[in-house]
Amino acid sequence: MNPLKKIVPIAIIFFGLFCLPEMVFPEGIFSTLQQRVLAIFILATLLWVSDVVPAFATSLLIIMLLILTASNSAPFPLREGLGENMLNYVTIYNSLASPVIVLFLGGGLYCPGLCQV
Repeated sequence: MNPLKKIVPIAIIFFGLFCLPEMVFPEGIFSTLQQRVLAIFILATLLWVSDVVPAFATSLLIIMLLILTASNSAPFPLREGLGENMLNYVTIYNSLASPVIVLFLGGGLYCPGLCQV
C-alpha cells in the first residue's frame, strides 16, 4: 500500500485532536497540556502501528513535538495556552541521555565488534 494513503488519515487525526480538541474532548476534562500530550501519544501510536515512518524516526518526532508544543521553550503562540503547566525542556532532553539508553547504545555498538572476532 502506498505510504501516502496511510499517512494522510493519521495526519488528519493528529491535527484534529491537536487543533480542535473541544470537538473531541468535553470541556474541562483535560487541560491544554494534557490534550496536546494525548494528541502526540495517539500520533506516535498510529505511526508505530502503521509502520509508515521507521520507529527511530517516530521516537525522535515525539521528543521534537513535545519540545515545540508542550515545553517552556515552545514558540509563543503555542506557549500562551499552556499557562503554568508547561514542561521543562531540560526534562524532555534528559530522556535522550538516560543511563539506560546509553547502556543500550553501548551494547549495540559493542556486540558487532564481538561478532567479528
